[in-house]
Amino acid sequence: MASISSDPNGTRRILFTRPRDKRRVAIRLGHMPTKEARAICAGVEALVACAIAGTSMSDETARWVANMGDRLHGALAEHGLLSARRRVQLGEFLAGYRKRRTDVQGYTQANYGTVTTMI
Repeated sequence: MASISSDPNGTRRILFTRPRDKRRVAIRLGHMPTKEARAICAGVEALVACAIAGTSMSDETARWVANMGDRLHGALAEHGLLSARRRVQLGEFLAGYRKRRTDVQGYTQANYGTVTTMI
């Protein structure tokens, strides 16, 4: 499903077929040891298999995705293997949290408001 290719200048890339349009694409990894490139290749293979089968990813693959860098995640999202990461500002997150917490009492809501306005 996925393979590792080494360029003449020593950089590595992962080649795989996109499930949505059956095109062969590459993700450039740059200079890195073969062992790390193999680990990334295995993760890409798992994501391609999930996309083809229409299943959710395993726990191991989900942990790998959660810990990967933004550059690799963006490249995989660009090819349809993952959804793009959404960045949320802290103030926006806290305001949404405060709205959802209807179970807390008045003083707690006031404290939430104080913290939200400090940011």
